[in-house]
Amino acid sequence: MKKTILTIVLSTLILTLTGCKYIEEKQAEGIIEDYYQAIIDENYEKAFKQLHLYDYDAETEQRKVS
Repeated sequence: MKKTILTIVLSTLILTLTGCKYIEEKQAEGIIEDYYQAIIDENYEKAFKQLHLYDYDAETEQRKVS
């Protein structure tokens, strides 16, 4: 019983430290792919929109994901 709990805790710790960010990485890859495809298609307006990942408020110095 203690070995099972220790294994679960250790696995959770390892996954937390290594950073399981698979979903975020796939989203970023999709944005990058859309950006380069828009450049290839010469759709520069769409490519420019892909660059705006964050809205930045200079007064409060906060970034918001758009």
